[in-house]
Amino acid sequence: MADLTRSLVYARDYFNHYGIGASSLSRPTDHEDPDRDEIVSSVQGVQQPSSNGNLKLCHKFLRNLTVALLSYGSSAPRTEYLLEKAGECLNVKINISVFSSSTILIFPKTSDPVKDELHMLKVDSEVDLDKLQRVDELANSVGLTNTPLMMAHRQLKSIVKGPSQFGAWYWQLFSYALSSPTAAILFFSGNYWDAVLSLILGLGVGILALVPPISPVFGNMLEFISALFVSFLARVFSHHLPNLDVCFFAMAMSGLVWLLPGQNLTIGVSEVVEGSVLTGSARIMKALVSSLQLGFGLAIGENLVWWAPKLEPNSCSNPNIPPSNIIIWLLGFAVAANIFLRARVGQWLGMTLVAAIGYAVSEIAESKFGTETATVLSALVIGLSATLCSFVSRDIPLSMIFAGLQVLLPGGIGVQARTSGVEKFLEKDTVSGIGFVVNMVIICLSITVGLLLSKVVLYDGMFGASKVFHIKRMARKSEFFEEEPNSSVGGNEEEEDQHMAI
Repeated sequence: MADLTRSLVYARDYFNHYGIGASSLSRPTDHEDPDRDEIVSSVQGVQQPSSNGNLKLCHKFLRNLTVALLSYGSSAPRTEYLLEKAGECLNVKINISVFSSSTILIFPKTSDPVKDELHMLKVDSEVDLDKLQRVDELANSVGLTNTPLMMAHRQLKSIVKGPSQFGAWYWQLFSYALSSPTAAILFFSGNYWDAVLSLILGLGVGILALVPPISPVFGNMLEFISALFVSFLARVFSHHLPNLDVCFFAMAMSGLVWLLPGQNLTIGVSEVVEGSVLTGSARIMKALVSSLQLGFGLAIGENLVWWAPKLEPNSCSNPNIPPSNIIIWLLGFAVAANIFLRARVGQWLGMTLVAAIGYAVSEIAESKFGTETATVLSALVIGLSATLCSFVSRDIPLSMIFAGLQVLLPGGIGVQARTSGVEKFLEKDTVSGIGFVVNMVIICLSITVGLLLSKVVLYDGMFGASKVFHIKRMARKSEFFEEEPNSSVGGNEEEEDQHMAI
């Protein structure tokens, strides 16, 4: 049946190419095979009203699509938009509300709300840009002539069950180890010895980050324990290695670069701006609590080195790294970010290009306009360049925007942590410590404003393209028809839902 579906779709494209119309097709007299209705609907170019069996499949597909989008890092407004659009293409009514810890799906059936089909989904999110892009494209194209429901259902199963790009523990460990030394040079005015010692600290934090999947309780304290570990060793290095002129702040912040809460804080602010107040507020509060854990861990870790004198404010010197070397360190950080975000290699070029443009604009603008204005301009340029690159690479702008944010956030959040946060925690200045939190929100709001401005200039520039890129991906079409032995679409629903839980 899969081969027949593919043959008919290809035949339709061939006839349309040579001007031969195929406006109608005789419908079979028997309705025992639900795939046959999908094939006829595909060739005729319309989405037929769903039968009871297909309606159940539609509900199941939309439910699994919601889980996949949220699991791979889609924002609440983007998920709601995609689900409503997919429901319209499939002629299925759907109401969706995404909250911080759960999602509610309602499929209205009659005028009586009591009889509506309701699902409450609890999803844990972890960014996977490769799978997120593929699911986003699927949500945009399902129900169209080239992606009927049956084909989309099989493709979604293939995406979810397939392995993640760079999802293995050693790749994530490599990402932590590579990001720390490069961040020390790029964002925190560290010298080459700071970079070498930061590699050790980043490797240690990467090992700690492998524990939460095994022990969820440890995951609740990951930020505090990591900050305590990094702060203690950084203070020991800075005290016992005076000849190397190492900087405590550069080592400590670069070792925690992937734990800085800027990304979640930015997404939370953007969700509040777009109207998802509950979800955005929950993300903001979670990010603020994480930042307080980091600050508290840094303060305790530094105080544990009781034999060392108190740190002097702004004791780090500018190493004046040559611009040619900065390019090399920037490429290294971009590679680490791409691996950390689990982007496939085909996405790396656009992501690295957008990150480099954002970093260059940020460095130039900050020297002339200040941090907040430079952040707005950098975010605007990132949004515009990501959208323009998406029309060339046919990737969704989200992947490139995420890469650009990785370049902006360590500098902005890290500088605020240095000037307003860590030192105030050490000095027990509560009022200024609260100012540190407010400054972080201002930085993230500046990024959100820049991205929204890019969306005004080029509509597809915020969190994903709103148009379907009509391009033949012949290499991916084989995924539509990959099925496991003895599997069927209407198999054990409970077992399949466990696979879709991701």
